[in-house]
Amino acid sequence: MDELNLISYNARGLRQNKKRRRLFSYLHRRKVDVIVLQETHSVSSDESFWTNEWGGTIYFSHGSSESCGVCVLFKPHLKLNIVKSYSHNLGRCVILDISLLEQTVTLVGIYGPNSDNPLFFREVAEIMGDFTCNNIIMCGDFNFVFNLDLDKKGGQARTNFRARNECLTMMTNYNLVDIWRERNPLSRSFTWSSNITHNIYCRLDFFLISHHLCHSVSNTSQSPGLQSDHAMIFLSYKLSNEKRGPGYWKLNNSLLNDQVYIDLISNIILEMCEDPSYENPSSLWESLKFKIRGASIKYSKSKARERCLRESALIDKIARLEHELFVHETEEIREALREAQNELLLYYDQKLQGTIIRSRARWVEQGERNTRYFLNLEKRNKSNNTIYKVKKANGIISSDNHVILNEIKSFYENLYKSEHCSPNVVFVDLPRKGLSREDAMTCEGILTLDECTKSLLSLSNDKSPGSDGLSANFYKKFWHLIGNLVVNSLNYSYLNHHLSVEQSRGIITLIPKPDKDTTLLKNYRPITLLNTDYKIGAKTIAARLKNVIPKLISSNQTGFIQGRFIGENIRYVLDLIDHSISYNIPGFMLMVDFEKAFDKLDWGFIRKTLAFFNFGDSFLNWFDTLYSDGTACVCNHGYSTGFFPIHRGVRQGCPLSPYLFILCAEVLSLYTNNSKNLKGIVIGGQETRLIQYADDTTFILDGNRNSLEEAIRILNVFKLSSGLTVNLDKCNLFPLGPYIRRQPAFIKNIAITVSLGPVTMLGITFTNNGDDLFRLNFLPKLSRLKSCLGLWSTRDLTPVGRSIIVKTLALSQLVYLFLVLPNPPQSFIKEVESLISNFIWSGNPDKIKRTSLLNNIDEGGLKVKDITTFMHSLKSTWIGRYCSNTKGVWKAFFDQNLAAFGNDLIIHCNCRQVDISRVPNIFVKQVLSAWVEASYHYPMDNFGNQVIWNNHHITINNKTLFYDFMYYNGVKFVSDLFDNMGNPLNFDSFKQKFNLNAFPFTLYWGSLIVFQEDGERLGVALRKFRTKLVFGYKRPSMRPRSLNSFTIKLSRKLSLNLLPLRSGVMKLYTLIHITGKIFGICLGSRCGRLKCRIFSFDFCIESCLQIDYCFLWVKSIQICVLFVRLRRRILITCFGDAAIHQSLY
Repeated sequence: MDELNLISYNARGLRQNKKRRRLFSYLHRRKVDVIVLQETHSVSSDESFWTNEWGGTIYFSHGSSESCGVCVLFKPHLKLNIVKSYSHNLGRCVILDISLLEQTVTLVGIYGPNSDNPLFFREVAEIMGDFTCNNIIMCGDFNFVFNLDLDKKGGQARTNFRARNECLTMMTNYNLVDIWRERNPLSRSFTWSSNITHNIYCRLDFFLISHHLCHSVSNTSQSPGLQSDHAMIFLSYKLSNEKRGPGYWKLNNSLLNDQVYIDLISNIILEMCEDPSYENPSSLWESLKFKIRGASIKYSKSKARERCLRESALIDKIARLEHELFVHETEEIREALREAQNELLLYYDQKLQGTIIRSRARWVEQGERNTRYFLNLEKRNKSNNTIYKVKKANGIISSDNHVILNEIKSFYENLYKSEHCSPNVVFVDLPRKGLSREDAMTCEGILTLDECTKSLLSLSNDKSPGSDGLSANFYKKFWHLIGNLVVNSLNYSYLNHHLSVEQSRGIITLIPKPDKDTTLLKNYRPITLLNTDYKIGAKTIAARLKNVIPKLISSNQTGFIQGRFIGENIRYVLDLIDHSISYNIPGFMLMVDFEKAFDKLDWGFIRKTLAFFNFGDSFLNWFDTLYSDGTACVCNHGYSTGFFPIHRGVRQGCPLSPYLFILCAEVLSLYTNNSKNLKGIVIGGQETRLIQYADDTTFILDGNRNSLEEAIRILNVFKLSSGLTVNLDKCNLFPLGPYIRRQPAFIKNIAITVSLGPVTMLGITFTNNGDDLFRLNFLPKLSRLKSCLGLWSTRDLTPVGRSIIVKTLALSQLVYLFLVLPNPPQSFIKEVESLISNFIWSGNPDKIKRTSLLNNIDEGGLKVKDITTFMHSLKSTWIGRYCSNTKGVWKAFFDQNLAAFGNDLIIHCNCRQVDISRVPNIFVKQVLSAWVEASYHYPMDNFGNQVIWNNHHITINNKTLFYDFMYYNGVKFVSDLFDNMGNPLNFDSFKQKFNLNAFPFTLYWGSLIVFQEDGERLGVALRKFRTKLVFGYKRPSMRPRSLNSFTIKLSRKLSLNLLPLRSGVMKLYTLIHITGKIFGICLGSRCGRLKCRIFSFDFCIESCLQIDYCFLWVKSIQICVLFVRLRRRILITCFGDAAIHQSLY
């Protein structure tokens, strides 16, 4: 920024939404940085709403809703620091010390009293004494004139003399001048005219600035106001001699909705395609882009000129009419002025409406749709990435833009300069791991139009284009005309082994790292803006690579591979810490930080890596084509460093870069796993030495000195081969197990920081104490959630709009934490629910029950997420990952915790929360609990598919069963115990079927007994049995009230003859839990009674609705009982130990 542009304006009230938005829209379009408004009529409750609506910072001095009020507005792009501020308690003054480009400006916004009150200006002068006041800019509506002859026309020859004299004294003390009068000593111009008495005009609004700043003021002028009796006054203040550069041209995407422009470009494309003079497809395409750019610039300027001419003509007409009215006051001129003002207001309203339509959104008071505009309103405060100061190698800080550009260019030239590497070193004796010939061939060959079309459609719209200025929007609009030209150009470059000069260029934009010194260039992340045609080619090659790369990358790498998740690494680390403490396992986690990893990767190493993984010559040629001869420049303050060559690194911004990097990172993984001197930690028989997420690398070491030293040696060898340098200052050595309490002596000689936490990895902060996870992660997110809701709380949104904010902006703060960390305490959930409820109802009492908010809108709700259900649904996604065919080191901890349940078998069982409580790991327990909560009744439509194990219908002493010796030999379903005809297997068949020759006890199968009312035997195959969806999810409130349960304890030899049941006996089935050693059988009848022959046992009868069957295995006596209801009959199968088998009928 080389110039600070200011506006001062008495708005005469901004409480009307339409008026305020019209003014804000106007100010955003003007080339202005700071706006000082008077008579805003703001109150404290307006602050958040107006600030969000404006999109930048606002400092307020509130009056009442009907008078006074001053505010200072800063444009969102303005990068400054407010050192000190003061707000008058009656809405008359705002004073700010502003630090801008190594200058401190004291800005004073004034709304002078209507009465002749000198005390106000005396008070302002005293308060200013606490500010720096080296460079003062005071502006506003002072409500007096300095010179009655020059600054006033009409009315009585008087003003607020005492207030004026006090202000003149202040001007003398602070050496201030009226800059407009200084430039126009004899001119008559007025900033206010009376709407009541039409012949009174005054200059009440002016800028008073420090005298030594006069030479820095490039412009001071005024313009008609909008719906106010005051004019706007302007001041341009030159901050430095450096003007902002022109930047580089970018297509205005709004032109793509202009049919005239579309026709213009279409004709140019068709004409160029018919020109036979071009030597090759590449030169044709580059010439066409050049011509499109020229035509676009010309058309844009013409269109902008037309818009500006209309606006300027209206403003000039209003100014002329105001002057005529001042000279010759007639009703005809007054009416013409009124019409011109209304026409200008209508023009601004049309522009404002056009902006809203293009954004596909309404103002937030009306807009409730989940549009990009609606959800990105709070993002307008994005930081300016311009570098204003840079620290040179000698420690001197410079703000000179030429020096800054030279430093930037020198830094990035050195960063991308190739260093001598020995790529072959790391590959010596490395086990071969590569693609099959068939997979390699899928990555080969020239590009096709279909491939490139898919790649183009996958590119996001409205992203910054590369050096040619043509966005993805443009390519999509004209792809039917230019598609073949682009594909032919890229294939021509491939066949000739290099891109065109324009295609190989990139523009680097620097993103400051958070909480880092922005004067150091190393604290910026370079993102390369590449041309869209380049991205189409690179994305197409990346799509080919994406299909085969999972076959090459081990499960230890979770970055950029479809189906893998960043949270898998977090879970492994947190579970490893707990496991090492629980089992006293010594070890270390060495968290490695590679310095500028993506930017320093050696190209020779990339080529060697591609060849190692069996990629063919064609793919290597594509790599060379896309990466060789690349150049880049860095833009700062609108100026370019000039293009410099790129000789290493994978550009952040290139779609191919992530996949190339993880292929190279896989070499480090293979080299580590091939080492004989490094030992990892073994969990469940699986040794893990390394986990990775892109360049985020963590070694898992067994705690032995040799392993730690070997890890450091591996990193040094890998640097020699790949060029990746380890930043030892940012590496962490995290002790595990007993090393947490007492570290071994040998680590004192290691030049790496030993840390017990807090340590941040992949967005999660942790220590060696799992209890700290909530405090370190959830509480900061809660603060951010409060800030998010507070940001939107004063907007006049309907509950529907507020529910959108909750779902998309507020709860998104918690998604990652809910996914990877144990559940927070219930108090946290309640606090979040309370925050959401208060936000939705604007702090008022709930209009409907909170549970009703969960319903769809057409059902009277707002589709608000239930926090607990939302958390459980996220947790249950781990079930899908666990049951998938993909490998993952984190699964070892799940396997360890679920071994007693048959590992992933439990996912398919009808288990209960009480059974899950036996799982030791709290996170695994919560995942299973969430799964059971959502699928407590497992849907089955075939009785034979009922799982025997971990089934809450099949219990002993109210505990579910799992016998691993049977399950791992194939006994899983009820149907496993029967033949194809539905008959129970005899013991020999059972042993033969499941290879149970070493079965620890003798089993034999009894008989199939059928009792029915007429005594006839019923032979029905089990496979034909169909059940209702017994395990369908039912809300507790939907269960019939007739459900009851009771327990009867019987003594020996006591006979139970009749058990009265309800009249609907054919809908009421009995579940028997056997607890004794002698077996009893229940017989059924139609009459509403249940007969039972008892031998000797204690038992529980639980009457249940919608239970069509029960399967019971009694381990102590090896008795299996199967109850199945078929129409009006009960089918009973018994088989058990021969020693206690008795005739039961």
